[in-house]
This record gives sequence, C-alpha cells and structure tokens, in this order.
Amino acid sequence: MAQLNGWQRLWVLVSIFYVVPVAIVAYLEFPGKDLPHSDAFYTQLSSASLDKLAISGGKNRFVDPDDIGTEGEMPNGHILPFRKGVTNEQMSMVAREYYALVDHATSVKRIRVVGYAFLIWLLPCIGLYLLGYGVGWVYRGFRKDKSAR
Repeated sequence: MAQLNGWQRLWVLVSIFYVVPVAIVAYLEFPGKDLPHSDAFYTQLSSASLDKLAISGGKNRFVDPDDIGTEGEMPNGHILPFRKGVTNEQMSMVAREYYALVDHATSVKRIRVVGYAFLIWLLPCIGLYLLGYGVGWVYRGFRKDKSAR
C-alpha cells in the first residue's frame, strides 16, 4: 500500500474532524425510548383492536367521551381510550399491539438517523477528495516539466 501524500493526509484529517459535528447532530436527532403518538399508529392497528378503542372517524379521528370506559396510558405518554365493556385481557392485547407499533417505528427512525448521518458524512468527504484530485490533475497539466507526470 502506497503512503498518503500531504493532500491526502489533509483530507483524512478533515474527514475525521467533520465526523464530530455530524455525530453530534445525529445524537441530538436520535429518538429516545419511545416516539410520541402519531395517528399513523391507529391506522396500523388491527380492526379487532380498533373496535375496542373509543375512537371514531376515518382520516380525522376523534374520541367520543360517552363511549370511554377505561383509559390506559402507554409508555410514550399516549392515552388509549377503551370502550365500555372491554376486559382487562383485551386492553392488554391492544396495548401490546400498539406498543409493538411504537417500538417498530422507533427502531426504523433510529436506523434512518444513523443512515442519513453516515451519508451526510460520507458524500462530502468523497466530494472533497474528488475535488482535490481534480485540482491536482489540472495543476499537473499546467506544469512546464512534462516528465514529472
């Protein structure tokens, strides 16, 4: 393996320094234990689970206070409004399904943040290397000593 010249060493150093702010931003954007509630979680619940919740409507969901029998708070802070007559076992089943959706969405967001951070670091580093290589190629083309190529 050939040794790196001075410009390549500078590129390695800049790439290493550039990873620090990218890692800080990725850390700040990295989701915590649970994502906050999103109506998309309701659309992904099974119809059997939706029947046990006191929510109505299609795209614009609303909670009917007259239908609420019990409310269950999820680890992400969202309160699931259960219909009257729903058993504890059924509530537990719906809560597990809801939390599995939240957990999956959290994992997907974490992978996305890490992937985007890697690309935000990698692409400018490659671009900087190619720019340096191109400038060096042009510089060598203008040299008077043609044997130094």
